[in-house]
Amino acid sequence: MPAAKDISTDAKAGKILIFIGVILNIISFPILFVLGTALVLVSFGALSGFQQFMIFGLDFYTMGLIYIILGIISVIGLILKIMAYRQASQKENFHNAGVYGIVASFVPPLDVITLIGGILCWVSKEAGRRKR
Repeated sequence: MPAAKDISTDAKAGKILIFIGVILNIISFPILFVLGTALVLVSFGALSGFQQFMIFGLDFYTMGLIYIILGIISVIGLILKIMAYRQASQKENFHNAGVYGIVASFVPPLDVITLIGGILCWVSKEAGRRKR
């Protein structure tokens, strides 16, 4: 049986937190798209039974477009989080995984779990030993 690679606790925890951020983003972006599409359809009257009112001073159409745009930006964040997890798990380049994780955490919607995971990967002892 081959011996397991010695990875520090920081790197393991960072990789797990980045993975949790990926899962949460996979759950959240379809919700944003569905909510935005539903609000746009309500504004056109395609979905009946809803009383139209203002949300934060904006009508349903504008709020629907905002949710759809947030869904698109969320997909960009998902791509960055997948890149961070791939760097950490397959290539074991924890420096790049930390950088991708930190950048992905600031893409709306803000994700504290991925930020902590990126920081842990970035400061782990494996990040100092870059693969050449």
